[in-house]
Amino acid sequence: MSSNTTDLNGHRQSITTVESAAFLAQLKKANEPKAKPTNTNEEPKDSTIDPQYPPSSTKPLYRSIPAPIYYLLSLLPIATATLAVYIITTCAQLTFDANILPKEMKFPPISMFSLRPNTPEQTLSQWGFPAVSILFLCATIPISSYFLSNTEEEQKDAAWKASWTSAIAFVGLAIHGIIPLHEDILEMINGRPESGNGTMQSTVHQVAAAFFFMLSMYHGFVVCQLLWSTDQLPTGWKQSGVLGKISFIIKCITLVMQLLPSATGLLFHPATLMIFGIKETMNDSDKGGLSQW
Repeated sequence: MSSNTTDLNGHRQSITTVESAAFLAQLKKANEPKAKPTNTNEEPKDSTIDPQYPPSSTKPLYRSIPAPIYYLLSLLPIATATLAVYIITTCAQLTFDANILPKEMKFPPISMFSLRPNTPEQTLSQWGFPAVSILFLCATIPISSYFLSNTEEEQKDAAWKASWTSAIAFVGLAIHGIIPLHEDILEMINGRPESGNGTMQSTVHQVAAAFFFMLSMYHGFVVCQLLWSTDQLPTGWKQSGVLGKISFIIKCITLVMQLLPSATGLLFHPATLMIFGIKETMNDSDKGGLSQW
């Protein structure tokens, strides 16, 4: 009897264990999220699609550029500035070595450094300044895309102005290099008879230079105002970190420095010279050259 009872209890315990395991399995299955019914006609989703820019919208240009390319783009401003300094200093040295400018001219305008036709300095200017412009435009195209994509709606106009002013300014610089001043300028500044054939060439050169200088200043003002006032742009004053704020301060300093040439008119005014007891003064060419430098 006791043996039969023990067997029965063991059998019941086995049944209880099996039932408990089955219940836990059912409970676990009940708590699992139910799979959505599959649609055999639905196309597989592309995991590479950025949810911020669905296929129906256009992805900004700056997001299409591979990350390693940005390391190269970050070097372009330094390369551009280095090339520009090299062109100006080399052309200046070659011009001074040729001894073609009046001795009393201490601060010749930069355009005077490419006057002689078919010379190394003119060739360097005609190829170098367009190269500077190309490098600059390559660096600013993704920056313009970034500005236009990340500024708030009320700042889009300023972002657009910052883009087109910089582009046209450096197109002006390229034309300024390709078309130098006519060599008649040399005859004029040295008091010799002029041919009178270079007025149009020199006019195109000066207009291109004016576009470069004036639009560069306007571009600087627009960019500083945009970075200061924007609430959304990550590189703006309100959203950027320490490096961004340092960059903004440098931009403001360079903008103020572009206004300094206007002080030459006051500095070399006859009244100013009399007040400080300065007898020697500058000619008009030196004043124009100093304002450029």
